[in-house]
Amino acid sequence: MLEFNDVRLQYEQLKTEIDAAVTQVLTGGRYILGAAVQSFEENFSRYCGTTNGIGVASGTDALKIGLAALEIRPGDEVLVPAVSAPATAMAVALLRAKPVFVDIRPDDFTIDVADALRKLSPRTRAIIPVHLYGMPAHLADLGKLGILMIEDAAQAHGSDAGW
Repeated sequence: MLEFNDVRLQYEQLKTEIDAAVTQVLTGGRYILGAAVQSFEENFSRYCGTTNGIGVASGTDALKIGLAALEIRPGDEVLVPAVSAPATAMAVALLRAKPVFVDIRPDDFTIDVADALRKLSPRTRAIIPVHLYGMPAHLADLGKLGILMIEDAAQAHGSDAGW
């Protein structure tokens, strides 16, 4: 019986390439940084249409680093979607800021702009829209909120809805 979101199926489709890449790293003996990471960063940046990309340990770390770069501090509020992986809100909490949960749109599971507007307060400093299940969030509309934004695209790499 297959479980929901059985990632083994994805692995089986790419098994030869994945195993070869892992073997190359293991036999090379360079497990931190190195040519494989540099190649990944360059290729993934190109795929995402950006100039630079930096590999980090996890999506949680990526969000936490981004929030810290935006100088999110303890007590600041950050809007996050109510439906997302726990890492989205945890990255906010790790900086002792307050995640404020915003409803999602039922048609695409992305953050609801109208509810985000209702949840704004004087302590709101940023928003983390999550591009979920391959569905990009409505960034242009969210940008009109006038607060800092970090996109979480961990489940929608390469998506483009054209808005």
